[in-house]
Amino acid sequence: MSTLLLMRQISLIFFVLSLCTAIEPVHAGNDYVPGEIIVRYRDRVTPTAVVSSLSAKGAKRKGGSSRRNTHFVKLPDGVSVEEALEQYRRDPDVLFAEPNYKVHALLSPNDTDFAEQWGLENTGQNVGPSNRNGTLDADIFATGAWDIEIGSVTTVIAVLDTGLDFDHEDLDTQFWENTAEVNGVPGVDDDGNGFVDDTSGWDFVNDDNNPDDDSVRVGTVLNNHGTHIAGIIGADTNNSLGVAGVNWNVQLMVLMVLDANNKGDISHIVSAIDYAVDKGGGIINVSLGQSSFSQELYDAIEDAQNNGTLVVAAAGNSAAVMYPARYNLDNIISVTATGIDDELTLAATDVEDVDLGAPGDEIFSTVIMGNAPASSVFDNYYWLNGTSQSAAFVSGVAGLLLSDDPNLTPDEIKARILNSVDLVTDLETVTVSGGRLNADSALDLTQVAIV
Repeated sequence: MSTLLLMRQISLIFFVLSLCTAIEPVHAGNDYVPGEIIVRYRDRVTPTAVVSSLSAKGAKRKGGSSRRNTHFVKLPDGVSVEEALEQYRRDPDVLFAEPNYKVHALLSPNDTDFAEQWGLENTGQNVGPSNRNGTLDADIFATGAWDIEIGSVTTVIAVLDTGLDFDHEDLDTQFWENTAEVNGVPGVDDDGNGFVDDTSGWDFVNDDNNPDDDSVRVGTVLNNHGTHIAGIIGADTNNSLGVAGVNWNVQLMVLMVLDANNKGDISHIVSAIDYAVDKGGGIINVSLGQSSFSQELYDAIEDAQNNGTLVVAAAGNSAAVMYPARYNLDNIISVTATGIDDELTLAATDVEDVDLGAPGDEIFSTVIMGNAPASSVFDNYYWLNGTSQSAAFVSGVAGLLLSDDPNLTPDEIKARILNSVDLVTDLETVTVSGGRLNADSALDLTQVAIV
């Protein structure tokens, strides 16, 4: 045999061996069971030899497949998955070793117009009245988050806005009920909170117990704002109808603080905040703002902080950050708007006052039943723009976090959301986090960096 041929054969042998012994790394983004691995021994290794091998490594067999000589292994205390994989992969009796990866159902809702909701899942689809194509994954990764948590009927999110259409086909199962008043005597303040028959919230504009968006139908003005925001946070989901909410299950506490012209006053806002805190609204969405500092509003939100309530506030649709988003309080998350290409669309630029971005351009959601604009092919749904919509996405994700762990504090929810964003060039210098909301990462503790 020639020297050249021999060298080629030797090279081939080493190449084949390198393929057989290559170590597959544990990727940081993969979710696996700590303290456990899966090991497949070579066919020649007997059960007795497997037991001896595991015992020598201080490990225990939890089960496996005798058909393939595969074993589910419990590692000894203090040994990491990475360390164990390195050890087992060096063992000549081991064919392969890998983490015991976790798997999740791949949830995608069957709501008929889900494809219009690029903020939840952006596949690059054609979007909205502008007929633009989006950018893949320029969204909040809702479908990944839903593999972990879809919301809970015990989570209460207060929506301070123009009210909500209680008759809407996609919202009529999602609103909060004040049990004491629902089961109480009509005309009596059964829970003693100063509001008579407040079964589902309160209308602070007209000072009555009807916070239904229908009340803004007076004259020729029709305001869909509150219903639109509510649908983003928690439209009834996977019901083969309309749109999906960030929360599939939630209680929406409806507090009307704005009239048909989107006008209100500080007394309405602070009264509604106090109401939400008193009645257990763990999260308050305020898709509204004004340009003047109010000490009373500041104090009301600070009091909410002292009572474990998170406030999510829209930053505003101009160059200046609006209050209450502008207040530097630990329980406020301030939100600006991103578009279908992860571009900054409507935003103030003061890094000290805006925390993160979230989808806020051509957002498809619920409107008052039968009152979409005439140009729309949808009767009960339409697109709206603004940081109001962006705040609703963040409130929705905060609701998922609270549903997943009801013991989370406002500080912890805020940290989870801000430390798990997708970094976006347009947001790097204009937000605290430098990124856009990522619901999946916020829910997945293996991905979020808690600091």
